[in-house]
Amino acid sequence: LRRPKTRAVLAAVFLEMVFFFGAFSFLGAMLKEKFDLSYTLIGVLLMGFGLGGLIYIATVRWVLARLGQRGCVLVGGLLGGFFYLAVLFVPVWPLVMVCTVGVGFSFYMVHNTLQVKAAEMAPQSRGTAFSQFSMFWASGQAVGAALMGAGVAAFGYPWMIASFGLLFMTLGITLRFQLHRL
Repeated sequence: LRRPKTRAVLAAVFLEMVFFFGAFSFLGAMLKEKFDLSYTLIGVLLMGFGLGGLIYIATVRWVLARLGQRGCVLVGGLLGGFFYLAVLFVPVWPLVMVCTVGVGFSFYMVHNTLQVKAAEMAPQSRGTAFSQFSMFWASGQAVGAALMGAGVAAFGYPWMIASFGLLFMTLGITLRFQLHRL
């Protein structure tokens, strides 16, 4: 933790999880309120996140070759914010699947880049580095869900999902210009 590079990577993954999974953890509840779907159908729609991850896996070599790491965090952040906003405006529930697939794809564009940076942040102690990375990852998810819950109670789902989606987008843009420091 004494290294600025390490602190920067850990802060980035913490914020990534706060913004991304803060919004994602309440997406199902928002879909229940907006479309009054069954929980089974909501689960199927949220499964699009995993499908987006599989699409990322199938295309990562091509994407990385064309965008590089800096392009991946930028495009991933932009797409993530876009799809979080889009899910708020879709008029019919089947279009939600497109949004969750997009959200999953965009998450992995950003997250896998940060994982690579975690592997590089302390090469002489990779086990410790990844333990810290995992701790900040999980802590960010917990903090994000708590903040989102408080925000939803005060402002409602649309405002909070839009806010967290835009914050994830901002993080991607920021990482694009700061990635060389990580």
